[in-house]
Amino acid sequence: GGRDGFSAASKKSLMQLLRERKSSLLLIVGGFNEAALLKKDFDCVYIKDRKGFVKYALKYGCSVLPGYTFGECSTYNTILSGQSKLKTWLTSNRIPCVFPYGPFAWCCSLLPYRKNVGVHTIYGNLKKFPEIRHPTTEDVETYHKWYVDELVRIFNDNKWRFGITRELVIM
Repeated sequence: GGRDGFSAASKKSLMQLLRERKSSLLLIVGGFNEAALLKKDFDCVYIKDRKGFVKYALKYGCSVLPGYTFGECSTYNTILSGQSKLKTWLTSNRIPCVFPYGPFAWCCSLLPYRKNVGVHTIYGNLKKFPEIRHPTTEDVETYHKWYVDELVRIFNDNKWRFGITRELVIM
């Protein structure tokens, strides 16, 4: 499913892809909400309420490989960066409020900040989830906690490599 390897992140689309099992899946778990939180030099993962992917990984017995991309929040700034009442309202109404811009917003806004910024994805430990046809809330919570803990571990173990001293914010 999906044109050129891309597919909607809907429940229906995910279920179809998991049933077909023709290739690996890459999910950007935070999606729209995480993009809406973009703020320069603010490492944030929108994951606390994102548990559906864990439920379906358990249902189909998938292997899960957490990863974190360093430098992504340092490549652009955005109008309405961080949290504000207006941004919260726009996001809750599924209205995109991310307008990224680089250092030359007046002429070439899509050029990223270049100075000392690289984008690097680091992957953690692969975990084969058991196949549980009807996972309980406790099952989902247990494996979701592992996933979040693994993201935090990846961040904390590698942030020094990219000159980062701040903490990862889990939302």
